[in-house]
Amino acid sequence: MSRIYKNHLQDAAPPPPDAKPPDVAAPRKPAPDLQQENKALKRELDKLNRESLRADDKMNSVTAELQATREALREMTRQLASEKRRQERLTKRLSAHAERQAARAQRLESLEKARQAETTGHERDVSSETVRLRQRVRALEEEASQATRLLEKAAQELARHQKAAPDARATREQAEDATRRREQAERQAEIAQREVASFRRDLIQLREQHTADRTALVHQVETLSLELRQTAQRLELAALTEQKLLGDVEHLRTANRMLEAAHAEHRRRPPPAAPPPPPPPLPDMWRLRLGDGSVFGPVTEVELHAWTCDCRIGPDHEVSRDGQTWIKAREITALHMDWLVVLADGASEGPLNLFAVQHLLADGSLGPDASLRHV
Repeated sequence: MSRIYKNHLQDAAPPPPDAKPPDVAAPRKPAPDLQQENKALKRELDKLNRESLRADDKMNSVTAELQATREALREMTRQLASEKRRQERLTKRLSAHAERQAARAQRLESLEKARQAETTGHERDVSSETVRLRQRVRALEEEASQATRLLEKAAQELARHQKAAPDARATREQAEDATRRREQAERQAEIAQREVASFRRDLIQLREQHTADRTALVHQVETLSLELRQTAQRLELAALTEQKLLGDVEHLRTANRMLEAAHAEHRRRPPPAAPPPPPPPLPDMWRLRLGDGSVFGPVTEVELHAWTCDCRIGPDHEVSRDGQTWIKAREITALHMDWLVVLADGASEGPLNLFAVQHLLADGSLGPDASLRHV
């Protein structure tokens, strides 16, 4: 038995049934105190019931909110996954388009090189043909000049022969021959001039066609460069969008993991403690057995409670209603032995009834440095 109130209990042990102590026979208003404590217990029980209902409602609302948030996150995850797949398909199409544009640019560059080579060959051929025709024109001009000189010489000879020789027929034949040769030279010169003019027209057409082809090729190259820049910008935008989607997916996964952890923590959290059941009604008559085996009673519940308040019953004393089944006094809820006395050295004694603690303080069994703790 506790060293604080051991002697006090021995001095104030209940007398035998045939000699009840005066203070037990006339307890100090135990019934009103018990009624007040019962009312306080009922109020506390009602308060616990209301708090339990509020806790259940709050738990249900939190669970519903968590479930709704989880469903919303799942829907957002599905939408982001769909958007990511669409962006991947768009990126693939843009990559394929960029590859086709690159191949087209290579073909255009090779075509431009071929056209440049062909134009260079044409220009070289035209230049050589121009040189040849100019040489031919100069030759024809020289032949025409020579024929003119021959014709003039023949005319001079004809005039001289007309003066010198009577034979006019030979002179006329020479003159006619010189005239024919002059006409032939003139025709050849006209033919050469026409060929030069035709060649010049062909050369001008070739230059105009080359200029038009070059302009069209430059326009195609500029268009292709613009398309390549736009494709590169779209690819960069697709890469940025993909990075953003990956970041959003990672945030959603993190939020989902946090939500699952919170949901798991909520599931692991023990349910709110059920309110304590109302104390069972005590039997009408009780017996008290002390440590030395002495038995007192039977007494009523009010008298037993009065003994507890007067510090006549310790927590390890045994009580029974039939004299056969004995239980510890501290296990009886109606006795309200639910306070521990904590000493200065940290040791604890009890549990006791709160009125019994007052008796211990009154007779000096407890010092001013002791404290109480509810159990």
